Amino acid sequence: MSHGSSGGPLLDRHTGEVLGVNSAGAEGENIGFSIPITQVLPLVENWSKNPSTAPVQPTAGTVGKISGKELATAASYLVEDFYTCVNNGDYVGAYALLGSDWQAKQPYEKFRAGYLNTLSVRIEDLRVVAVNQDSAEISIIIEALERTNLGEERTSYYQATYQVGLENGKLKLLKGTASKI
Repeated sequence: MSHGSSGGPLLDRHTGEVLGVNSAGAEGENIGFSIPITQVLPLVENWSKNPSTAPVQPTAGTVGKISGKELATAASYLVEDFYTCVNNGDYVGAYALLGSDWQAKQPYEKFRAGYLNTLSVRIEDLRVVAVNQDSAEISIIIEALERTNLGEERTSYYQATYQVGLENGKLKLLKGTASKI
């Protein structure tokens, strides 16, 4: 993967067929991560059939001074983006949304291992609990379809709370706690 290829198509060199969408890469070892096209097509078809009428979603990119309402909205979208990454198996993308203190306490390998048995996650309820000038507290309830050690599937529910704020000019998940309910 070369710089700027994330989000671009993964192509079969011989046929030009689109095999997936590039999500991240590590240059040192030439390792690339892609989402298979079979996971992408249903999303694209749904977006085509049901276009969003919502305003353009803020991203986790560089943020300047924003109002409390804008911060609450952007923080909500960031939490949703985190779980979208988890659902797509894009653990690198989800991990990148964590602040540096959180990442320092939990190496990527441990973070990824914590989600390997998660088949899907759906946000049941998302609420902005508090907003101050530089962070927002988001509370959510999620429904998770998980694979047990015996290979069976079960549905579990979790209550999670996240502190979302600016770190080096970018919106990040600074802290989080979750418990099974």
